[in-house]
Amino acid sequence: MTFTPAIPLGGVAGLRFLERTGDAQRAAHANSPEIQRDIAYFAENISNVKTAEDLVSDRRLLKVTLGAFGLGDEIDKRAFIREILQDGVETPGTLGSRLNNQNYIDMAKTLRFDRESGPRIVFSAVQEEITSKYLSQSFEIAVGEQDSSLRLALDFKRRIGDVSERGWYALLGDQPMRAVLQTALGIPTEAAAIDIDKQVELFENRALSVLGTRDASELSQSANIDKLVSRYLIIDQSLSGPTAATRGATAVTLLANAASGFGSFSSQSLFQSGF
Repeated sequence: MTFTPAIPLGGVAGLRFLERTGDAQRAAHANSPEIQRDIAYFAENISNVKTAEDLVSDRRLLKVTLGAFGLGDEIDKRAFIREILQDGVETPGTLGSRLNNQNYIDMAKTLRFDRESGPRIVFSAVQEEITSKYLSQSFEIAVGEQDSSLRLALDFKRRIGDVSERGWYALLGDQPMRAVLQTALGIPTEAAAIDIDKQVELFENRALSVLGTRDASELSQSANIDKLVSRYLIIDQSLSGPTAATRGATAVTLLANAASGFGSFSSQSLFQSGF
């Protein structure tokens, strides 16, 4: 039976409910038959993997490995995955060296099939890391099937520390991160069409206005994470169209309008100002 998380509410209230019940719900997810079968198969068979070809040839092992790095939808790209893994991402001239997908880069650097001494995937610590990440990612996927905004919120809270250390360009190139930040900072979607340097300047200025800092690395401070995620969920929920009967709907809508600046007038002002 497939695990279905309990999410009785959306928005900030839904996130708080998930946080309160998170340990129990994650345990129920980890103990569900489908996940138990995946983990058991991985544990029993991963030691047989010596090459990238071995991994991509076993769909069940590949499912867990890709899932651990947020690449579950890539499972049918076997030839591409094999080349990335066997050549690595650090040798100039290889396909992997030209990648701008951080998930692939992280996977290749973790598994290291390109090492002369053999891949790191044979180490028990690496296998445990993959299993742990798979459980976390698959739980968030299950949440996303109920509420996609809450999945983005969980993903943001989990990964913002790693991504923000690489700066604004990395944040804007990471679509889930960008989606949360764009909404939370009140930046119109049209901004994606302007020069990337101008986009960074725009995000920096909005972060300074909302958080009091333009430093990307400071986004991972707990107070900033809470503020960004709360703003994202409140504004996202209001843009989804709360009714007049929704408790606090007026306040939510006013906050969204004041914080976001969405709309044709704000978009025109954005472009006319040079951003």
